[in-house]
Amino acid sequence: MLEVRNLSGGYGKGQVLFDMSFSVEAGQAICLLGRNGMGKTTTVRTLMGLLPSWSGEINFEGASIASLPAARIARRGLGLVPEGRQIFPNLTAHENLIATAANRTGAARPWTVDRIYELFPGLHARRTSAANLLSGGEQQMLAIGRALMTNPRLLILDEATEGLAPVIRDQIWACLSQLRSVGQSIIVIDKHIKRLAAVVDAFYVVEKGRIAWSGSADAVARDPGIVDRYLSV
Repeated sequence: MLEVRNLSGGYGKGQVLFDMSFSVEAGQAICLLGRNGMGKTTTVRTLMGLLPSWSGEINFEGASIASLPAARIARRGLGLVPEGRQIFPNLTAHENLIATAANRTGAARPWTVDRIYELFPGLHARRTSAANLLSGGEQQMLAIGRALMTNPRLLILDEATEGLAPVIRDQIWACLSQLRSVGQSIIVIDKHIKRLAAVVDAFYVVEKGRIAWSGSADAVARDPGIVDRYLSV
């Protein structure tokens, strides 16, 4: 579905990505791991057209999207849950959801507001509240729901559970597991490896703008030292 080859990019004249390469198959979930400042969010922003790619390839479903603007990339079927959530603060939770509603990829069973409320029942109770009055966990659920309302073929979550209480993290993991069960393709950036191992098919460790290691969840379980080598401060 998505193939990234030798991607380089950054901010201004500062290069952050150096030959970044990874892939996502249809129906697969992968996780990008790494310490802060290693290039994970830069990778996501470049995939989404929020930053220009300097060189390399980004192919989505057989077509290059490397030079497309962000709006056209979103219309191709990439949905982003950004770091920091970035919900529309002055709209209600319900208005945030309907603001992005679209089925451009022709999903047979598209996401609707009712399905989002089934996925996150707590949002239904807060549907008339201004989004900036929601808790951090509720805002994250809203951000996921808003992305799903675009009916993405590939869902990208940047720092999926950063700063959330353990009980809310559990709800996010349950949500991702449910999405996997219906064939949703996912890229997730997070650091909770043990919980992620039950959700994703493969891990990619990002170090200094490159993939330093990749492998299955089973491979991580067999070699716990991977965490110490690449993620310990």
